[in-house]
Amino acid sequence: MLRFGKTNFISLYHDRNGKIWAGTYGEGVYRIDPADLSYSKFTDQNGLTDNNVISISGFNSLVWFSTLGGGVSCFDTENSKFLSFSAPELGDLYVYESQSDKTGKTG
Repeated sequence: MLRFGKTNFISLYHDRNGKIWAGTYGEGVYRIDPADLSYSKFTDQNGLTDNNVISISGFNSLVWFSTLGGGVSCFDTENSKFLSFSAPELGDLYVYESQSDKTGKTG
């Protein structure tokens, strides 16, 4: 059974591999496998730009995390690595949503 105490979940995303990504306010993001309820937690300690993940989206193997103060992080599920976009690349570090179009361009 999953137990997250008083964790405040604020965003959800279902990726192409069947995993559920759950963004939190202040505690990073969880990747949950619904088949067995196992999970991994990602925070600013291992690549996420900020622990307040307000929106999650994706395209192919890329999962995008919009944050309240850290810009945008992107997790590549094929190589399990984060890419980060913040100042000066972004005009504002408070990013409320990011979406990919049908060609994979993300904005």
